[in-house]
Amino acid sequence: MDYVAYHSAELMGQPLSSDPSYAMLSRKPVSHLLGKRVWVIESRGKKKTYFLRLRFTVDAASEIEDGYFRFQYSGKDGIDFTTEIKLSDLPWFAAFLKSLRTSALA
Repeated sequence: MDYVAYHSAELMGQPLSSDPSYAMLSRKPVSHLLGKRVWVIESRGKKKTYFLRLRFTVDAASEIEDGYFRFQYSGKDGIDFTTEIKLSDLPWFAAFLKSLRTSALA
């Protein structure tokens, strides 16, 4: 099973960086993600524009001390879509995004 993670550049204060390690933060427990593939969608701007940014396999998960997030998960095997695959304009994306909001995601 694959999972979807969401990065808000506005909430985080910056877009995802291009870094050889793949890591995400979450408020929800993440140990069930070990060994699973995660697709990361990033939003930018006030009139949110969405991009497919990363795909990686989770090989580490830990609890962290942070004022907002409680968990971190990361992996070494993945893809950074530096060509920024824009999702916002694709005809199926609005329905896909709506379905994500109604399901329990990491």
